[in-house]
Amino acid sequence: MLVLVAAYTVAVTRTATCALAGSQAPVGAVLIDHVVATVDGEAITWSALRDETLLLGLRIDSRLDRRQTLELLVNELLFVREARKFVIIADASVDETIDARAQDVGANPVVSEEARRERVRRELMLTQFGERAFGQDAPRMTDLDVQQYYASHIADYRAPRQYLVRGIRRHAAGEASAEALADAHASLGAVRDALIDGSATVGSLGRLAADDASLSVDEEANWAPAARLGAPIAAVVELLEPGEWSVPLRLGAGYAIVQVVDIAEEWTQELGPDLMDSIARADRAERLQVLMQDWVEKRRQQADIRILDDALRPSSEDTEANFDPEDV
Repeated sequence: MLVLVAAYTVAVTRTATCALAGSQAPVGAVLIDHVVATVDGEAITWSALRDETLLLGLRIDSRLDRRQTLELLVNELLFVREARKFVIIADASVDETIDARAQDVGANPVVSEEARRERVRRELMLTQFGERAFGQDAPRMTDLDVQQYYASHIADYRAPRQYLVRGIRRHAAGEASAEALADAHASLGAVRDALIDGSATVGSLGRLAADDASLSVDEEANWAPAARLGAPIAAVVELLEPGEWSVPLRLGAGYAIVQVVDIAEEWTQELGPDLMDSIARADRAERLQVLMQDWVEKRRQQADIRILDDALRPSSEDTEANFDPEDV
């Protein structure tokens, strides 16, 4: 059941047991903190809520973000309380996980290194708990299952034809009158001729554009499928050969010419051993997540969850129709 009671402040001694306390102070030190929620008597402190909110990349000054984080912490505490009965994560495993990650885990000057390490420890604990508690109910896909999945989701493994394109634009002067548009068209036509006969290069035009606000030059080409280029460029690139420049195209308040530098043909990722393993692991992870979500929802109904901070209590007024600027 979910019980809402008045908020209160407590002195949390860091040597005392606190299920999800925040950054660690020196042994024996007393830090005035307040408990924002309890789960069957185990505390979630403001510092823990603050640290986790920041580690998630959310805003601590947003009530909605803090409420979202509290929901995650309550669920996590229910998992951790069960997992710690039979799962122990060694410091070496935490170190190895942190080292293996490309980016610092939730690096934030406000959050202590110890808090970040404990977050990784809890992640590893929940992973092992999910495997031990529900692994037998989420068997790995057979090779035939994987093949059938691949065949029915083949579009997800197909990359469309890609074009390496760049463009040069001439913006019409003033309010884009018919005369100004005609001048822009003629100017780009002359630029195209110069590029073709070699009397101008993209680099030289780029230098001119530095002193001409009406001229824009893409000196670097970019890859994109036709669908991302937009009309009318998408229709034109499919007709151009590599190295070829288009005729001037009406684009916004002016004209543009585009060049296809290179083309990468459509390809489909083959169903090799690595992809088969990736599909099987992803499918199993999804099914484990569903089982864990069902488990925690049942535990929430049985648990004595008390929210002690008024600002964290669920509200029927938290809708788009009742927007609160403080939640932004």
